[in-house]
Amino acid sequence: MKTLSEILHINLVDIENALWSHQADKKGMINFTQASFRAACKIFLTVMTEKIFEKQDKTNMPLEERLKEGENFGDELRQLILKYTFVDTKKLY
Repeated sequence: MKTLSEILHINLVDIENALWSHQADKKGMINFTQASFRAACKIFLTVMTEKIFEKQDKTNMPLEERLKEGENFGDELRQLILKYTFVDTKKLY
């Protein structure tokens, strides 16, 4: 049985390839739904959170700093998305 990591890898790479093809063929806007936008945000947040944890482990960051950095990342990401899309990610769920 495949692990979740293996399943997601295949699907995410397929999505990436489809997006590259769509862009290369200049097919225009994809018109993502609100649910698609929410899913993309969740995927990005999950991947970034794992990478942040990996960095924190490598640098032996103390727990209190880890928590603060994670909170800061979430707040900054929310503000970035809100600034450029007018979508408040706290209201997606």
